[in-house]
Amino acid sequence: MSDVQSLIDEVYRTESGRILATLIRAVGGDFDLAEEVLQEAFAAALVQWPDSGPPDSPRAWLIGAARHKAIDQLRRRKSLADKHGALEALALMAEEERGEREPAPTVPAPLADDRLRLIFTCCHPALAIEAQVALTLRTLCGLSTEEIARAFLVPAPTLAQRLALNVRTLREARDLTQEQMARLAGIPRATWGHVESGAGNPTLAVLDRMATALQVPIEELTSTPRASGRLYPKDALRSRRQGDGVVRQLLPDSIPGMVMERMSIPARGRITGVPHMPGTREYLTCEAGEIVLAVAGEQWRLQPGDVVTFRGDQRHSYTNAGPREAVGYSVVVLARVG
Repeated sequence: MSDVQSLIDEVYRTESGRILATLIRAVGGDFDLAEEVLQEAFAAALVQWPDSGPPDSPRAWLIGAARHKAIDQLRRRKSLADKHGALEALALMAEEERGEREPAPTVPAPLADDRLRLIFTCCHPALAIEAQVALTLRTLCGLSTEEIARAFLVPAPTLAQRLALNVRTLREARDLTQEQMARLAGIPRATWGHVESGAGNPTLAVLDRMATALQVPIEELTSTPRASGRLYPKDALRSRRQGDGVVRQLLPDSIPGMVMERMSIPARGRITGVPHMPGTREYLTCEAGEIVLAVAGEQWRLQPGDVVTFRGDQRHSYTNAGPREAVGYSVVVLARVG
């Protein structure tokens, strides 16, 4: 039994990241489902391998077991019609393993490619470097909170307490209970409570849901608590040339589902807007000068203080019709996917 336990521990350490990446692809990007069936597969290995003996290819066995559990779960869900793509992907994976279907030529090494996709997800540039490293170690390498803490040369309780303090502070600032936040995040209240108590070891999917419910980036949950205030010089905010004008990031931190920018347009200048996804709303307010907003054949002339709201998935442009610089602020509320 101890030999089998040691083998399972070793497989978990060396292969769980690769298996998880493969499962995430197979179930259409559903992190929660992939992590759940992976844990169930390892639990099944603990029960079956001591009696039947370890398989020749532990990784293949675990992928197969997790795949069957994922299919069972998808078939039990009420929204089965929305899961046909994931079921087809799982069926194709089974055919490839049996040799009945050749792997797609554009993906010569599926496991390596799956891990690469997951690495890009964990290392999104919107996340702080510390958060990118921690998420990669947790998701791809299977490291525990204690091991990640040692990698950062901080005590494990410090990381857990940091997460607990950040989550609790953000929730209390919104004057919401754990039950209300858990409902917004779509996770059990007990899970939220464990994180706030410092006893939880949440997955990437759970952290993402909590951050979305709190309307903050993931790194704000995991970073060292900030001081009560911080000054960001103008040059610290990203800016870009767009048309004749300059568009600058309005806030130093991104807010999930929103884009807020300041635009300055020289006299007689013009900025062409970029249409967003259907369902997106945009709000434009004029701060100085005069801005003419053209949207799908209609025009609005904004004076300082005026606000226009319009569908952001249409062709649109901003023109300064006056003799001096015009300044406006754009707030885009992005359509939520899924």
